[in-house]
Amino acid sequence: GWSFGGVLAYEIAQQLITNGAAVEFLGLIDANPVRDSISGKLASDGSLLGKFTEALTEIDCKLAAGETDLQADDNLYGLMGHSIAEGVTAKHLRQIMEVTKGNLAAVANYRPVPYTGSIDLFQPQDSPIEVQKLLHTDLCAFAEGPLRLHPIPGDHYSILRSPLVANTARAIDNARINLLLIRPPR
Repeated sequence: GWSFGGVLAYEIAQQLITNGAAVEFLGLIDANPVRDSISGKLASDGSLLGKFTEALTEIDCKLAAGETDLQADDNLYGLMGHSIAEGVTAKHLRQIMEVTKGNLAAVANYRPVPYTGSIDLFQPQDSPIEVQKLLHTDLCAFAEGPLRLHPIPGDHYSILRSPLVANTARAIDNARINLLLIRPPR
Protein backbone atom coordinates (compact mmCIF):
# COMPACT_ATOMS: atom_id res chain seq x y z
CA GLY A 1 0.00 0.00 0.00
CA TRP A 2 1.16 3.50 -0.88
CA SER A 3 0.72 6.49 1.44
CA PHE A 4 -2.71 6.21 3.12
CA GLY A 5 -3.14 2.91 1.27
CA GLY A 6 -0.18 1.64 3.28
CA VAL A 7 -2.01 2.38 6.51
CA LEU A 8 -4.98 0.42 5.15
CA ALA A 9 -2.67 -2.45 4.13
CA TYR A 10 -1.15 -2.44 7.63
CA GLU A 11 -4.57 -2.73 9.27
CA ILE A 12 -5.84 -5.33 6.79
CA ALA A 13 -2.76 -7.44 7.52
CA GLN A 14 -3.47 -7.07 11.25
CA GLN A 15 -7.06 -8.21 10.80
CA LEU A 16 -6.07 -11.14 8.61
CA ILE A 17 -3.58 -12.35 11.22
CA THR A 18 -6.13 -11.85 14.02
CA ASN A 19 -8.53 -14.05 12.07
CA GLY A 20 -5.96 -16.81 11.60
CA ALA A 21 -4.79 -16.07 8.05
CA ALA A 22 -1.15 -15.98 7.01
CA VAL A 23 0.22 -12.75 5.58
CA GLU A 24 3.27 -13.52 3.48
CA PHE A 25 4.10 -9.97 2.44
CA LEU A 26 3.30 -6.52 3.80
CA GLY A 27 4.82 -3.83 1.63
CA LEU A 28 4.48 -0.20 2.66
CA ILE A 29 5.34 2.35 -0.02
CA ASP A 30 6.20 5.60 1.77
CA ALA A 31 3.56 4.82 4.36
CA ASN A 32 3.39 5.02 8.12
CA PRO A 33 0.51 4.24 10.50
CA VAL A 34 1.13 7.24 12.77
CA ARG A 35 2.96 9.91 10.77
CA ASP A 36 2.34 11.80 7.53
CA SER A 37 4.89 10.55 5.04
CA ILE A 38 5.24 13.91 3.26
CA SER A 39 5.47 16.42 6.10
CA GLY A 40 6.76 14.08 8.79
CA LYS A 41 4.15 15.40 11.22
CA LEU A 42 2.37 13.04 13.59
CA ALA A 43 -1.11 12.30 12.30
CA SER A 44 -2.52 13.07 15.75
CA ASP A 45 -0.95 16.57 15.60
CA GLY A 46 -3.99 17.96 13.75
CA SER A 47 -2.16 20.93 12.21
CA LEU A 48 -2.00 19.32 8.78
CA LEU A 49 -5.70 18.55 8.94
CA GLY A 50 -6.31 22.21 9.80
CA LYS A 51 -4.23 23.34 6.82
CA PHE A 52 -6.31 21.19 4.49
CA THR A 53 -9.50 22.65 5.96
CA GLU A 54 -8.17 26.17 5.32
CA ALA A 55 -7.06 25.21 1.80
CA LEU A 56 -10.51 23.84 0.97
CA THR A 57 -12.05 27.12 2.10
CA GLU A 58 -9.55 28.99 -0.08
CA ILE A 59 -10.43 26.84 -3.09
CA ASP A 60 -14.14 27.36 -2.48
CA CYS A 61 -13.57 31.14 -2.50
CA LYS A 62 -11.58 30.90 -5.73
CA LEU A 63 -14.23 28.73 -7.34
CA ALA A 64 -16.92 31.21 -6.28
CA ALA A 65 -14.85 33.98 -7.88
CA GLY A 66 -14.66 32.01 -11.12
CA GLU A 67 -10.98 31.00 -10.86
CA THR A 68 -10.26 27.60 -12.38
CA ASP A 69 -6.45 27.38 -12.66
CA LEU A 70 -4.52 27.12 -9.39
CA GLN A 71 -1.06 26.43 -10.82
CA ALA A 72 0.34 29.70 -9.46
CA ASP A 73 -0.92 29.10 -5.90
CA ASP A 74 2.22 28.22 -3.94
CA ASN A 75 0.29 27.46 -0.74
CA LEU A 76 -1.82 24.76 -2.38
CA TYR A 77 1.09 23.51 -4.43
CA GLY A 78 3.24 23.05 -1.31
CA LEU A 79 0.43 21.46 0.66
CA MET A 80 -0.03 18.80 -2.00
CA GLY A 81 3.69 18.00 -1.97
CA HIS A 82 4.30 19.75 -5.27
CA SER A 83 2.06 17.24 -7.02
CA ILE A 84 -0.55 19.38 -8.75
CA ALA A 85 -0.54 18.17 -12.34
CA GLU A 86 -0.45 20.80 -15.04
CA GLY A 87 -3.93 21.78 -16.16
CA VAL A 88 -5.78 20.34 -13.15
CA THR A 89 -8.97 22.26 -12.50
CA ALA A 90 -9.79 23.87 -9.17
CA LYS A 91 -12.85 21.63 -8.91
CA HIS A 92 -10.78 18.48 -9.37
CA LEU A 93 -8.10 19.70 -6.94
CA ARG A 94 -10.83 20.35 -4.40
CA GLN A 95 -12.03 16.75 -4.75
CA ILE A 96 -8.50 15.42 -4.28
CA MET A 97 -7.94 17.61 -1.23
CA GLU A 98 -11.30 16.57 0.28
CA VAL A 99 -10.28 12.91 0.00
CA THR A 100 -6.83 13.69 1.43
CA LYS A 101 -8.42 15.54 4.36
CA GLY A 102 -10.63 12.49 5.05
CA ASN A 103 -7.60 10.21 4.93
CA LEU A 104 -5.71 12.46 7.36
CA ALA A 105 -8.67 12.42 9.75
CA ALA A 106 -8.85 8.63 9.58
CA VAL A 107 -5.14 8.23 10.34
CA ALA A 108 -5.37 10.78 13.17
CA ASN A 109 -7.96 8.54 14.83
CA TYR A 110 -6.20 5.26 14.03
CA ARG A 111 -4.53 3.45 16.92
CA PRO A 112 -2.20 0.85 15.42
CA VAL A 113 -0.97 -2.12 17.37
CA PRO A 114 2.42 -3.76 16.84
CA TYR A 115 2.66 -6.00 13.79
CA THR A 116 4.05 -9.49 14.35
CA GLY A 117 4.98 -10.27 10.74
CA SER A 118 7.70 -8.84 8.57
CA ILE A 119 7.33 -5.45 6.93
CA ASP A 120 9.00 -4.20 3.77
CA LEU A 121 9.24 -0.40 3.69
CA PHE A 122 9.87 1.17 0.29
CA GLN A 123 11.14 4.64 1.08
CA PRO A 124 11.77 7.42 -1.48
CA GLN A 125 15.34 8.69 -1.41
CA ASP A 126 14.32 12.22 -2.36
CA SER A 127 12.20 12.71 0.75
CA PRO A 128 13.87 14.89 3.40
CA ILE A 129 16.32 12.82 5.47
CA GLU A 130 14.66 13.96 8.72
CA VAL A 131 11.28 12.66 7.49
CA GLN A 132 12.82 9.37 6.32
CA LYS A 133 14.37 8.86 9.76
CA LEU A 134 11.11 9.67 11.59
CA LEU A 135 9.08 7.29 9.42
CA HIS A 136 11.59 4.48 9.86
CA THR A 137 11.88 5.02 13.63
CA ASP A 138 8.11 5.02 14.04
CA LEU A 139 7.74 1.88 12.02
CA CYS A 140 10.47 0.17 14.08
CA ALA A 141 8.30 0.77 17.15
CA PHE A 142 5.42 -1.14 15.54
CA ALA A 143 7.42 -3.93 13.88
CA GLU A 144 7.81 -6.97 16.09
CA GLY A 145 9.03 -9.00 13.11
CA PRO A 146 11.74 -8.08 10.61
CA LEU A 147 11.59 -4.60 9.08
CA ARG A 148 13.35 -4.43 5.74
CA LEU A 149 14.12 -1.00 4.30
CA HIS A 150 14.25 -0.57 0.51
CA PRO A 151 15.43 2.88 -0.63
CA ILE A 152 13.93 3.79 -4.02
CA PRO A 153 14.70 6.78 -6.26
CA GLY A 154 12.20 9.63 -6.29
CA ASP A 155 9.83 11.41 -3.95
CA HIS A 156 6.42 10.53 -2.54
CA TYR A 157 4.69 11.10 -5.88
CA SER A 158 7.34 10.41 -8.52
CA ILE A 159 7.94 6.86 -7.25
CA LEU A 160 4.60 5.90 -8.78
CA ARG A 161 4.94 7.87 -12.01
CA SER A 162 6.85 7.06 -15.16
CA PRO A 163 9.77 6.59 -15.43
CA LEU A 164 10.52 5.95 -11.71
CA VAL A 165 7.57 3.61 -11.19
CA ALA A 166 9.61 0.92 -12.99
CA ASN A 167 12.24 1.15 -10.20
CA THR A 168 9.54 0.92 -7.54
CA ALA A 169 7.99 -2.14 -9.20
CA ARG A 170 11.41 -3.78 -9.53
CA ALA A 171 12.15 -3.14 -5.84
CA ILE A 172 8.83 -4.71 -4.82
CA ASP A 173 9.40 -7.70 -7.12
CA ASN A 174 12.91 -8.19 -5.72
CA ALA A 175 11.66 -8.01 -2.14
CA ARG A 176 9.01 -10.64 -2.86
CA ILE A 177 11.50 -12.87 -4.72
CA ASN A 178 13.97 -12.59 -1.83
CA LEU A 179 11.16 -13.43 0.56
CA LEU A 180 10.42 -16.60 -1.43
CA LEU A 181 14.12 -17.52 -1.29
CA ILE A 182 14.16 -17.03 2.47
CA ARG A 183 10.86 -18.84 3.01
CA PRO A 184 10.18 -21.44 0.29
CA PRO A 185 6.51 -21.74 -0.75
CA ARG A 186 4.52 -24.33 1.19
